[in-house]
Amino acid sequence: VAHLVLTGDLFVFKVVTHDDAGAFCTNSVPVATTEHFLECHIEQAATGISADGRGRWWINGYLLQTCEDVDNYDRFEDLAHVRLGLLSGRDPGTSGTFSLDELAANDDGSEIGEKTANPGTMAFYRRRRVV
Repeated sequence: VAHLVLTGDLFVFKVVTHDDAGAFCTNSVPVATTEHFLECHIEQAATGISADGRGRWWINGYLLQTCEDVDNYDRFEDLAHVRLGLLSGRDPGTSGTFSLDELAANDDGSEIGEKTANPGTMAFYRRRRVV
């Protein structure tokens, strides 16, 4: 449903995937090599034939992008896992450490924020070294 890719000094957001049209709503933002707080909110379309889903991304608490009129109803039916870390090959010259301190998820649409304070939230921890 959503992809975040780090290429060089850019975060590239491939925010939402359409059931019928592939990925769209791509945006990129320059990033420093410091810690960042990323949050996304993905809403499912109401029906299999509507295009009223939506996706929003924030970086360090600032809204980066909103994608609306998304046909993503069927994609949610298959949403059974989350993949983190290096998912495929990396660009030549890319090295460093990818650290994920916390992944928090909920299904009530409320903001999670920087700390897991929501009692209905699941948290996962993982650290990955890119060599």
